[in-house]
Amino acid sequence: MGKYIHRHITLLLRIVLVFFAMTVLTGAALWFFLKNNQDVHNLYFSANESAIKANIKKEKEELLGHSKRLAADETLRKYIGENDALTTLSLLNSETKKSSEDFFVAINSQGRAMADTANNIRSDYAFKTLAHGRVAASGKAVVSAEKSYINTLVLVGAEPIMEGSHVVGGIFSGYNLELNNFVNKFKQKYLAVGTELAVYDNKKGVVSDTFMDKETKALIKSSFNGASDWIQNSRSGEFVSILGKFYFIKNIVFSGIDGPKGGMLVFFPTNIWVYLLPIFISALLGILIACLASARLWKRETRFHIVLFICVAFIFSIVLNFAFVRLVLKKIVIEIKKQPFAIYNSTVRLEPEGGILAKDLNAKVAIKVSSGGEPINAAQIVLAYDPSVVNVEDIITANSFCDPQMFLEKKIDNSKGKVTIDCVTTKPFSEENGTVAELLINPVKDGDFSLSFEDNTQILANDGLGTNVLRLATNGNYKIIDNRAE
Repeated sequence: MGKYIHRHITLLLRIVLVFFAMTVLTGAALWFFLKNNQDVHNLYFSANESAIKANIKKEKEELLGHSKRLAADETLRKYIGENDALTTLSLLNSETKKSSEDFFVAINSQGRAMADTANNIRSDYAFKTLAHGRVAASGKAVVSAEKSYINTLVLVGAEPIMEGSHVVGGIFSGYNLELNNFVNKFKQKYLAVGTELAVYDNKKGVVSDTFMDKETKALIKSSFNGASDWIQNSRSGEFVSILGKFYFIKNIVFSGIDGPKGGMLVFFPTNIWVYLLPIFISALLGILIACLASARLWKRETRFHIVLFICVAFIFSIVLNFAFVRLVLKKIVIEIKKQPFAIYNSTVRLEPEGGILAKDLNAKVAIKVSSGGEPINAAQIVLAYDPSVVNVEDIITANSFCDPQMFLEKKIDNSKGKVTIDCVTTKPFSEENGTVAELLINPVKDGDFSLSFEDNTQILANDGLGTNVLRLATNGNYKIIDNRAE
């Protein structure tokens, strides 16, 4: 009886030793593989990345082709030449209904945006103030990711309207990349199921994405903000974990005329079961080696016990390796999660941030806040300007996220050149593009001027402490010209 027990104990130890050795070897191989995931995954996903870049190029070509067709349309050219803004706008609106693009803009012979399907009729000097406008004004076509005159990231195709060698207007067509139309269309048209996209602006961070879950969308926008390495340093080729799902991220930067203005993060889904495959192979080899190690006993009456021991060791090996893989992934994967503290992620800016204003026209400049995903409940805005060049006529709050009855201060001092706005919202604001107020600007004389946020500008978090979470305030710079002198 003692020999029988001794034999079984020896057998069990032998089998456990085999599986332990296999587990250690498999674990070491997985550790090396996962720790060097960048090179391996970059190789694996390089084909996918190349395909996405090729598809972006294809979308750009289609966009520019649409602008070219419209610029060659004799009816449209006729009304643009006559400066008939309403008829031109009507024709462009009809084109919008037939196409997938977000906007069309017609530029007249003075280089001004006479009809814009996204913003009704504008009088912006598009050929002077926009990078793609300046290229079109030189008689060349261009398609790139640029900023619009209201500081929105757009993918735009600009085509000049020519009469001989003279530029007599232009057509812009494009996508507003801060809406989800482009990313949703791109995902549906080109990407495999489970792959997600997020478009980012170099200053604002993520501005649109294809994630459906509300909590995930909030995490993406707060984590991939304008100050993150992903945006500022084009970080790419790493694992992330978002609410239990694993992704491998590639960062595709959008080229611009004066340098990149933004880009697109591609989230390739990564299944953890891929990394468990070596475990099962190892465990099967372990069974073979264990059987060979116990071959002499296999012929005796202990066959049942051998099978039992091997099954126990097999399950133990798989569980141990699974736990190991999870542990390694946690060490090398960047977990995207809500921070338990205020992250100082809010930004404030002006819209438009710059441009050329006509002396004979009042203009609106909106004060915009991006919360960065951190709920806020109050804003204090102090703006300075040169009152000899421009005056502020009114503070318009109709579109504000603050409660109408909760504006504690709305003060204009045109003698000192200062605007002060204090407001509160009873429903915490956590969106990416909120309006505090709009300023009605009255140009006084030709010249340059700026709207500058003073140091006491604050954005307060809804944390019970009123923490100032303002990370960045971007000033605006403008030029006033006398349109009547043209």
